[in-house]
Amino acid sequence: VVLLGDQYLKNGQPDEALEAYTSVLAKEKDHAMASYSMASYYEKIGDKESYQKQLDDILLNPKVESTRRLDVMDRYIEETDRTEGGVERVTALLDKMMEMETENPDIPLLYAQYLYSKNMREKAAPVLEKTLEIDPTNSAARMTLLGDAVRALNYPEIIRLCKQGTQSNPDEL
Repeated sequence: VVLLGDQYLKNGQPDEALEAYTSVLAKEKDHAMASYSMASYYEKIGDKESYQKQLDDILLNPKVESTRRLDVMDRYIEETDRTEGGVERVTALLDKMMEMETENPDIPLLYAQYLYSKNMREKAAPVLEKTLEIDPTNSAARMTLLGDAVRALNYPEIIRLCKQGTQSNPDEL
């Protein structure tokens, strides 16, 4: 039914698309594909407030699989980052996502990459630490933190990261 709604939306029949999406969401509130399509519907009709709410419902819903949330967040970053105040909106949403993310390191890694792309290294460090809390074997997060510590000549931090790394990833010695 969602695919039918997508076709309606693509073919300029937003009312039929809305009917298809609402019928699915009435039966299964957390249906990720229908929620994402509903966000596309709101975007298409120019309802920015509902579009944002729908995106929040997807991105801040722990029942939505992580890969789907990452895809939606990538799109949101691409669209929002270029607008005035976009960086603040993106980081605020990623902060909310971080509060709920306790099992998957992908969201914190995306956030850290975004912060690094904006030259916000100091804000990225705690995000990378959170990544290591979730997954102590995450070499990318550890090596990024280690690189920052080396650049800053922060020897206690270098030692701490290396000790933890040898404990978490003894095969990478």
